Amino acid sequence: MGWQDSKKIKNDYQLWRWFTPIFLHGNLEHIVGNVIGQLYMGSGIEYGIGFLKMTILYMLCGFGGNLLSSVLNPAAFGVGASTAVFGLIGYYVSYIVTHPQYMFRKNWGQLVFLAVYSSAMLLMNFIHSDPKVDNWGHLGGFITGILAGFAICEWLDGNARSAERIPDRFTEEEYENKSYCCKCCVLIRCGTIWLFIWLITLLVLFYTVVDVNVE
Repeated sequence: MGWQDSKKIKNDYQLWRWFTPIFLHGNLEHIVGNVIGQLYMGSGIEYGIGFLKMTILYMLCGFGGNLLSSVLNPAAFGVGASTAVFGLIGYYVSYIVTHPQYMFRKNWGQLVFLAVYSSAMLLMNFIHSDPKVDNWGHLGGFITGILAGFAICEWLDGNARSAERIPDRFTEEEYENKSYCCKCCVLIRCGTIWLFIWLITLLVLFYTVVDVNVE
């Protein structure tokens, strides 16, 4: 099967277990809750960034969540798309940071709603005391989602610059008023670099420090 099993991943090289738990669930309530979250958040994100980038975002968040869980709680077994779903919340947080002026222009209520919704979901997760819930996995997916959101924003801005137009999230005046430093961050892909560093650091810790033979 394909549940998250740190021992099998490290000792038996079953690397697919970083990803297959995203598609497995423990019961009907589990899968229904995750599907609702995916449809509610994912449909809007996919509309904004496209199917391919949405797929990359979703899989990266699931991977990052399962990876952090394996590093911090290697004895645990897990299934579920919650790591990826919390990654979508992380993407929303990055969107609030990178698109505040755009949202104020288009629909300021969206900014307020996303801030309240993201905060509520995080609060519900961290006060949840059910030992069956993989909070480390949720946190890993959330952090990965934030970093992936910054990276995707850079990719979209870069595509706009390559087409010799202003990135969609700015007006011409807003873009001209941006500092040289901010514009350079897009050119050198700071968000993409931090996403890479985050995932590589977790992989190095898992394969060099973590003892997966603990019970």
